[in-house]
Amino acid sequence: MSQDRIDNLFASETWSSVYTAFTNVSLKAYDFDTIRESLLAYISKTYPEKFNDFIASSEFIAILDLVAYLGHSLAFRNDMNTRENFLDTAERRLSILRMAQTLGYIKTRPINARGMMKITSVSTTEDVADNEGNSLAGVVVNWNDSNDVDWYEKFITVLNSSFNENTKIQDPSASLTVGNIENYLYEVNENQSSKSLAYAFSTDIAGANRRFEAVRTVIENEKIVEGEPLQGKNFTILNRNDNLGPASDRTGFFVTAKAGQLKSEVFSYLTKLSNRVELINDVDISNSDVWIQKIDLNTNTYISSVTKVDNDTRETAIYNSLRTGSGDLASIHTNTDNSIEIRYPDGVFGNAAFGDYRVWFRTVDNENYSVNSGDIDNVSISIPYIGSDDRAYRLTLNLASTRDFAENFAGETFTSVRRIAQKAYYSQDRMVNAQDYNIYPLTLGNNVIEKVKAVNTNFAGNSRYFEMDDVTGHHSNLSITGTDGSVFVEDEGGTQPDYSGIGNATPVLPNWTDSIKIALSFNRDHGNASDFIRNEVVKAISHPAIVNQYFYQYKDDTSVNVAVDQANGVYTKSPLNNLQIETTNPIDVEEGDFIKLEGQSGTIYYARVVKVGSSDPSELILDKVITETGVIKQITRDIRKKFTDAEILAIKTAKIDDANVESFTLFYDLVDGQNTKWEWKIWDGTSDITGKIQVFLKYDPGMRTSEAQYTAHVKGKKVVFESREQVKFYYGNEDIIVDNETNLAQRDKLLINYFNPGDVSPTTSSTVGSDDITIGFACDLENYQSDGSGGATFDAVFKHTGAEQTLEFVENNPAQIGSPTYKHFLVSEDGLTYELDPSEIVSPSSPDDIIGATPDYRLSIAVSDISKYISTLTSVSADNTVADSTEINISPDQMPVVTETGAANVASAEASYSTVSFENLSNTYGFKGKASSTYFNSAPASGNFFWIDGNELPTGETYTTATPGMTGVQTSFITQYDSGLNQWKFTYPIQTWGAIESADNVDNDVRFKQIAYSQISFSSTETVTQSTMILKDSNDNIIDSDHAELTSSAGTGGVTNYTIFFWTIDPGEGSLISVFIGDGTATTSLGTFSVKVVANVNLISSVSNQTTTYETKSAYVYDEYITNTGYVNQTRVKLLTMDTDDNPYGVLDIFKTSTNTSKIVTEDYYLNGVQYERISTMATAAPNIGGASPLPENTKPEYKLWFNTDNDVTYGQKWYNYIDGVWTTDFVFTQPDPSDPTCIYYGPTKFKVVEGRSFVEDEFMSFRWDHYADLDKRIDPSTSNIVDVYALTSDYVRQVNKWIAGGYKTVSPTAPNNYELKSLMSSIEPKAAIADHISYIPVKFKYLFGSFAQPENQAIFKVVKKAGTSYTESEIKTAVSAKVNEYFKLENWDFGDTFYFSELASYLHQQLGEYIASVVITPKFSTSGFTDLLSITSEPNEIFLSVTTSSDVQMISAISQTELQGEEVTNYV
Repeated sequence: MSQDRIDNLFASETWSSVYTAFTNVSLKAYDFDTIRESLLAYISKTYPEKFNDFIASSEFIAILDLVAYLGHSLAFRNDMNTRENFLDTAERRLSILRMAQTLGYIKTRPINARGMMKITSVSTTEDVADNEGNSLAGVVVNWNDSNDVDWYEKFITVLNSSFNENTKIQDPSASLTVGNIENYLYEVNENQSSKSLAYAFSTDIAGANRRFEAVRTVIENEKIVEGEPLQGKNFTILNRNDNLGPASDRTGFFVTAKAGQLKSEVFSYLTKLSNRVELINDVDISNSDVWIQKIDLNTNTYISSVTKVDNDTRETAIYNSLRTGSGDLASIHTNTDNSIEIRYPDGVFGNAAFGDYRVWFRTVDNENYSVNSGDIDNVSISIPYIGSDDRAYRLTLNLASTRDFAENFAGETFTSVRRIAQKAYYSQDRMVNAQDYNIYPLTLGNNVIEKVKAVNTNFAGNSRYFEMDDVTGHHSNLSITGTDGSVFVEDEGGTQPDYSGIGNATPVLPNWTDSIKIALSFNRDHGNASDFIRNEVVKAISHPAIVNQYFYQYKDDTSVNVAVDQANGVYTKSPLNNLQIETTNPIDVEEGDFIKLEGQSGTIYYARVVKVGSSDPSELILDKVITETGVIKQITRDIRKKFTDAEILAIKTAKIDDANVESFTLFYDLVDGQNTKWEWKIWDGTSDITGKIQVFLKYDPGMRTSEAQYTAHVKGKKVVFESREQVKFYYGNEDIIVDNETNLAQRDKLLINYFNPGDVSPTTSSTVGSDDITIGFACDLENYQSDGSGGATFDAVFKHTGAEQTLEFVENNPAQIGSPTYKHFLVSEDGLTYELDPSEIVSPSSPDDIIGATPDYRLSIAVSDISKYISTLTSVSADNTVADSTEINISPDQMPVVTETGAANVASAEASYSTVSFENLSNTYGFKGKASSTYFNSAPASGNFFWIDGNELPTGETYTTATPGMTGVQTSFITQYDSGLNQWKFTYPIQTWGAIESADNVDNDVRFKQIAYSQISFSSTETVTQSTMILKDSNDNIIDSDHAELTSSAGTGGVTNYTIFFWTIDPGEGSLISVFIGDGTATTSLGTFSVKVVANVNLISSVSNQTTTYETKSAYVYDEYITNTGYVNQTRVKLLTMDTDDNPYGVLDIFKTSTNTSKIVTEDYYLNGVQYERISTMATAAPNIGGASPLPENTKPEYKLWFNTDNDVTYGQKWYNYIDGVWTTDFVFTQPDPSDPTCIYYGPTKFKVVEGRSFVEDEFMSFRWDHYADLDKRIDPSTSNIVDVYALTSDYVRQVNKWIAGGYKTVSPTAPNNYELKSLMSSIEPKAAIADHISYIPVKFKYLFGSFAQPENQAIFKVVKKAGTSYTESEIKTAVSAKVNEYFKLENWDFGDTFYFSELASYLHQQLGEYIASVVITPKFSTSGFTDLLSITSEPNEIFLSVTTSSDVQMISAISQTELQGEEVTNYV
């Protein structure tokens, strides 16, 4: 029987039938219609004869419809469920959360605003008294109250009354220093019956009334955080001090505040259940404020805390059980509405929940908003406490928010969860490699961090036992020396404006093209003209270029530098105020003026006048303490940087009122009829004010009044410091910061050493004694090795320190300084100096054992015992005020006094004398301090040392009561020291003393009496001895402790009371002395020491009495140096004319005196295709000393060009070339400006003469750059990797978007600082590798093109309209500006990117092809070139953002050369 027959008869479905049937099925049908059509087609093909009734009313069709519907429903459900199983396609929030949880990722709930609230005032109901006995009960004591001199004493008295007896002021319960801020924690002795776990208050923030709570602060794990809610713990108050004064919002007393409401729920579990889950139904629970506690519900007491783990996927229970020593664990999971689930362990790897539990949590607003300094003000909380008398009282605190207040963040979006969860899973909950650092910070949530980029800036492998130095200065302080320094002055903003042509028939207006431009915020519609002048225009008149120009221009002008009459200038120190001096008669001085003072010791001081007494003009308050009385020699008028009310009214009335708003020029000139009084005047438009200090304010009315703005144009001087090759000034700190070592406010500064030839006086032939000259200073020791037995060997290298030239000078000038002797010293970082024994100089041998030999000038040194040297100091007591002292010392033994003749009773006729060895003066006769000729010559005059003949004293007087002027008291004597005999000789003049016995019968009752100059007192738990005591004054100079005597007495609580008497040195009453101790046994290395070489020379004035000095000037760095092409020249920085001693001409004095101005030459050079400028080593500018055969004053083999600075018409003011041994003017060069002979092109290089001094002409010139890194940028020296995390915060982005949406009407937002960013992201630090240090760097926007961009980045888009288009010009301008801004969307750019206009042009043509035919970008200001904006680079901490508006788009008919220029005109009125 055939197979076909068998199939047809016996098989219902053979394989061929099944196969044929499935070939008729459409597997692509999913929805109702396609499924129905597929079913009909299948039946038609498979059963064509059995089923052929396909009319709509057929029951069979109804069955097909039901099957199609069911298939459609199943397909939809299957598709939906399948999509919900993938994060990329899931739509349900619960699905997203569950899949994220399987990856160990927990959604971030809202993060509440939190931060420090400063206590602005306090009051108490307790009857406590101030230091005058007045009751403070109910009295409100304000912090930093200027109307109450005792405000601080009262403030801490009130607080102390509420503190626990174990944590009174100066005895905190805990302390921590964060950055430069000291934090001390004190506990309030709360009334347990009425206390609160959180003290609530409400205030309006961000348009809503919100609840905040003051909470208990604790210091845990080197952090300041909220303490876990515990009924038995007291409320705490934090005392903070950033050493910037009581007005700082980081100095004072603070409480921690958090937004939201603290709640709790109690759960009781009677049976142990594995993996128990508990739901807290409250929504919007804070991401950080959840605590789980085991309690005893019967007694309502706390037992222990349950450890929270990040999740129950990766961080397993068994690990945390071992880590915490307890199995009480729980993980907290987030639900879709930001409620939480608490998941307990399974009872195997962690304890299953059993017993009573309390869960504390805080609910918060699920919104984004900020709390800024002062946003919360004058809110109060009342804390019940128990006083020292065990009675109940209340402490009331008024609070205000500070800058240390973090934002409130909404919960993480589900889009963010979907995006980040998978990446976070890759990082495995830790940060190790580069991808981890670029991904894991995003787990903070999209409402916290918008973009992040991490860069490893240092390689792994550095030893963790040495402090790491970042040579760029970004992460650590630097102190770098160099010998290739130059300081000079040049124009900033172009040459000074010329008004000499203003009176011509066709007036020639001054040229302000190259000026510095400052955009001023001016709102004509709603602004206040007076406020605009007072707050905005002052930015121009106080610009550093203006200040430098003023002091440069008027350095020797008597209308600025006013001499003070000797009789009126005498001053004394005020006994009430260290900063106040009082003159004999009032002098013509104003607030802000500088004064030059000469102390009675001859020391010159400079100070700024802060205030002139209103009732008594002879009372002057200065900006520094002057330690001695003296005479005011000169007053220097400062350029006034604020307008007077009269000036504001004049400017407002004439130029900025509603009827007449126009451009105008201000200039600084003498008041009419005055010789030394200055004021700001308005130029009348016709007079010649050439040579005056000027500011031009150009008014641009804009298309609308709301677009009107002023731009200030400034021209002046800049003082430039350059290091040609040795030092690059990276990360110059332009702002004041706090030095982490001294806790003093500091900023970058340069110390410049230079040779000052001085003036020559008539020669003499007398020997003036001996002196020490520092030959060289080797700062970095090389090849340091321990010898294994307490000693060490190392090399001191004097190359590039100037030692070679100084030694050559000393050795080659025996007529001036005699035969020198040399000593070598070890100098610690703290300035402690120790002489080296000559035998410790191992090599080379004499005569090269002074500084070594060429080429390295290296000394090899071997020290047998390093414990002789103190390397580090321990601070014992800082800033102790020096007080007057009445301590006396009378020699315990009589001093033998004899006459020259030896005859008796001749003391009234012949001089008498005493001799005593140096040792016996102290050992036998009890002399205190350090004996010196200086002391014996000055102390008698001040009444601090004198001789007493007891027999000659008046009746009833004793050695103790004897004073100068009494009979028998001798203050006039001559002191001589014989170094050969090591002996002092005191000679007493004739007829001034009582009878003296003969040499054979010496006077038995002649003794000396000492009175200590002054003293300081302090208490400490440290042990201080005379041998370990180190003293420093406020300038960090070490005071020889041999001049002082230390005494001590026992105090209470392990404290010792110390007093130090200054016997032979006067530090100055009111000055500040700090006490340190140093112990050489703690010295483990001399690697941080320096080696100093000193020559002791005889100063012989027989050859010349020229006052040649090697002087030092110190100046603050105020800005980086930007070239004309916009690049930062890292070899240069800008200084002010004023030095750090407040001498307004201090830096100018280096090269500019009343009789001579030195000059140097600069040259152009190229680096990576960029043009820069530097000091030339082949060209010099100097006077002619060769007469008719011209020869420069200084000659060097390297000199090829010389500019003769003389003014004679024959040879002077000309360039010379050195050819074949002769200086000649016959050479080829070009002069770009025929009127300026000081600038030429010699070949392709430009040479220019400037006023200044450089290392090229001055071989003695050297410098030191002291850079102070911000404390929030400093690193942990034990780590070996520095990871710079650049972060753009979401709150900053939101504020900027709000600012743009509001039409730029408010002040542009600022990015958070490093400290704020670190606080925001600190939760990621535990996930970093232990060897990594994270440095947080905030990213800011770099605005482009619009009026709020920097002037060099402002642009005009010039558009050619496409022919035939129907769009209006206004529509095109709006569309272009919108597309430009769209091109710069945040997601399109990263930090440090470079913008190319070619890309933007292509995008605009693609998007607006039907609108525009062509588009080009041009700079807004003509000072920029057309090509400057074709590419723009952002810094690593910047990201582009366009602020283009339609006003920045201009329609043109065609592109031409004139259209490619900047929009600013070249001449202004």
